[in-house]
Amino acid sequence: MFHQKTVFVVGAGASAEANLPTGKVLAPRISALLSIPSDWALIGEEHRTFAEALEAHCHESNDLAAHLEASRIIAQGLQTADSIDDFVDTFRNNKRIAAVAKAAIIHTILNAERDSLLSTRQSPPSASGPLSRLHDKWYPAFGKMVVAQVAVDELDRLFENLTIVCFNYDRCIEEFLGHWLTARYATSLETSRELISRLAIVRPYGQVAPLHDVAFGDTGQLSRSFALSRNINTFTEQISDHAAIATIKDVMADAVTIIFLGFGFHRQNMDLLKPDRPTRVSRILASGRGLSPPNAATIERELQQLFGQQENSQSPPAKVDFNSSCHTLFDKYGRSMNPIA
Repeated sequence: MFHQKTVFVVGAGASAEANLPTGKVLAPRISALLSIPSDWALIGEEHRTFAEALEAHCHESNDLAAHLEASRIIAQGLQTADSIDDFVDTFRNNKRIAAVAKAAIIHTILNAERDSLLSTRQSPPSASGPLSRLHDKWYPAFGKMVVAQVAVDELDRLFENLTIVCFNYDRCIEEFLGHWLTARYATSLETSRELISRLAIVRPYGQVAPLHDVAFGDTGQLSRSFALSRNINTFTEQISDHAAIATIKDVMADAVTIIFLGFGFHRQNMDLLKPDRPTRVSRILASGRGLSPPNAATIERELQQLFGQQENSQSPPAKVDFNSSCHTLFDKYGRSMNPIA
């Protein structure tokens, strides 16, 4: 368990350790998905499911042609963008482009979950499920922190002092914890999922769906891509869940330790995290693989400013380790993440 109030801020780089796509990888996958042949007689299996979902979505409005044009625009335009969110922002007032893009995100994420290290559909099968494939990832180190000093008759204490702010659409954290708790406490997966429902996870941009509605990597639900897309917002859409925003600001202000995993430090997301009252933060740690040392140093200063309105008027120390993946951050700073006092 965590001894002090701790917030993990989770971005795409964290899920990438389970082989989920980052924004730069997601973009070409969506571009390929939306490159639907104009002659539907030529549509192959790689496009068929999404094309059928698109056709069903447009049935009542009778504007399939306009949605196909939106698909073409996205497919071509993504060649010039770093991410699908970046491209959708270019057409921020085009509802068809937003609708097609969000459905394509759902479609692609479900496929990615199915093919991820966390999928039970992976082969060869293992008695420990997906856990055996995660030995060199950050998930087990995190899982050990969650269960440390929590006996089987004390499971109500599992998630004390822990909040996760997750900017990803996938459900990797919940899926991992389900298998982890089942193995640790010899429970059923159903019991583990009930325990996980008590974990405070805030998702400012939503998720594919709760796991009890759509199972992890259940590609049998791809025909529902447009319906499920109502569960998510893209990076540039106005977040209407003001309660979630208020919750984020409160937990960031109350946190003693803040840990960023695979987070991109985009300014809009940083603004979402900015507390609106004095904070209690005493340490900030962040993985920063791919960042140059000067950029890492700049982000450190930005984090100190962001959480610097402290009750004791001191700026919290911030470490953005430009050499660290999420996994190596736990290796190097694991004790600092969860100090006893």
